[in-house]
Amino acid sequence: MALIQGLTFPMQAVIGGLFVLIFGALGFELFSTFGFLVPLGFNEGPGQALSIGKAWEAVGFADGATIGLTFAAVGYFFSFFVGVPLVNYGMRKGRAFHGGENLSPDCVLGVFSPGVDCENAGKLTIHSGNAETMAFQAALIGVVYGLTYAFIRMAASFLPPDVGAILWGFFFFFGLGAALVLQKIMSLAGLGHIADPGVQRRITGWSVDYLIVATVMAIQLRVVWEYILPIAAISIAVGLSTTLVIIWFGRRVPGYSLERTAAIFGTVTGTVSCGLLLLRIVDPEFRTPVAYEIAVMNAFALPIVGGGTVLVNAPLWWGWSVWQTMLVFVGVMAVSLILLLMLGLVGKKAAD
Repeated sequence: MALIQGLTFPMQAVIGGLFVLIFGALGFELFSTFGFLVPLGFNEGPGQALSIGKAWEAVGFADGATIGLTFAAVGYFFSFFVGVPLVNYGMRKGRAFHGGENLSPDCVLGVFSPGVDCENAGKLTIHSGNAETMAFQAALIGVVYGLTYAFIRMAASFLPPDVGAILWGFFFFFGLGAALVLQKIMSLAGLGHIADPGVQRRITGWSVDYLIVATVMAIQLRVVWEYILPIAAISIAVGLSTTLVIIWFGRRVPGYSLERTAAIFGTVTGTVSCGLLLLRIVDPEFRTPVAYEIAVMNAFALPIVGGGTVLVNAPLWWGWSVWQTMLVFVGVMAVSLILLLMLGLVGKKAAD
């Protein structure tokens, strides 16, 4: 899955750069890195698109942050309004590893019917006479957030401002590392049991919903309307091509094809959380190893995605043309594709 993400990131950048050249030839001049905001918004989410877009505003890219957020919002649209029907289609075709041929009526309606045996939201790990469990679980997340914030702020202080701004876009990766360290320390101290996965999942779900709403609300419609034609053209081209690529490779991934397709599609059009949300539709209890694979995938995808995040700055840092930058991205695509084939990660097409 990491190599598939490594294939889609440069593909999205190439399509975005190509449209910048096309619009320039037609007399609609766009900032050189306009199209490179697409992989940041689709593949990495609003955080990276906002931070880099804001950094580019300082070098002349007017409204770069808003345009980055717009691409991220469009990515969310594809993640859910395209991803959910695709998962439903796969389930109806019987491709779910643990069965299930359709979305349940409760899932479609969004509300559980009376008398349905529902999953517990979590369990109390802190005595109510001392503290509220929800507050404690949120505090654990706050500790991880604080440690990550302090680390990135310190690291960014040793780097040039535009390079340091990139680090904030990798907040998730550093946060994941901080969370694993904290979990290990708690386990060694015999306190691992007080971190409840059920409540943590509820907080995660709320946070993702809040993130999506906040992303959409932060968009300035005036800016979107001014660039509506290039934003629409690039978004549709990138969204459709990404969908087709993920479907093609998803049908050929050996084992858990639907689960892996759902997870990677959500990740490369939204965020890792979107991939987990789509995965929960087909694998509600995470009985397959795909949820764990997504976490591990981030470590393997970091060299490509991280390198791509640096490369999108090439026209500004190193004076490269859009063409030169696109050619390097094409090379990254080729390397990812060759590795997929050499490692035998592309099998025969799954039967309908």
